[in-house]
Amino acid sequence: MAPHSRFNSAVQAMRDIGIPSKTVKPVLRKLLELYDDNWALIEEESYRALADAIFEQQDSQ
Repeated sequence: MAPHSRFNSAVQAMRDIGIPSKTVKPVLRKLLELYDDNWALIEEESYRALADAIFEQQDSQ
């Protein structure tokens, strides 16, 4: 799957659980940087790492 498609799929998965794109995109970019573009770590468990990172960011605000 192309990186652009993976990005869009991740954003859509989060939108499906009620998290807006504007919240998802910066967190996803940060995770990609942190994980050296290793999508497997982000995609496993239905984007659990991404959802956790978003919720952690919201808790810290």
